[in-house]
Amino acid sequence: MRVGVPTAKVAVKRQMRDQMGRIGGAARTAGSIVVSYGPMAAEALGLVEAPKQKRRAPAFAAGAVTGGVASYVLLRQRG
Repeated sequence: MRVGVPTAKVAVKRQMRDQMGRIGGAARTAGSIVVSYGPMAAEALGLVEAPKQKRRAPAFAAGAVTGGVASYVLLRQRG
């Protein structure tokens, strides 16, 4: 009786390790799906408000003016 117990213990450990490997892969897949589609689903279900649209025109205008002034100053210094 005592001879078979350690062998069975090793076999059970091996089976559990294999099963945990399969469960771990499924958990990683489920986690990546939740990370990808979770925010969209929460918004669709009304759990979270949709983010406000950012105003990009003022930043673009400021960048254009800054670029224009910089090019004017650099061309004026060269000439």
